[in-house]
Amino acid sequence: MHIMNDEEYNSLKEYHFRVCSVLEGAARTRLIQSVFKDYEDVVAMKFPFREQQQYRELFTELVKNFGH
Repeated sequence: MHIMNDEEYNSLKEYHFRVCSVLEGAARTRLIQSVFKDYEDVVAMKFPFREQQQYRELFTELVKNFGH
């Protein structure tokens, strides 16, 4: 199993922030929901706790910055 390092996580986060910044409405909501689904999947598959935290943090940051 590949564990995401900090550089990969930062790239993933930057990518999602760039995409969210150009999306509107329902499309933005679907993207944020897909990140939440990814988080649920890594928890269900018992990925390492660090990676679970990274997905939870990404979801939280997207909601905080784009979910309102």
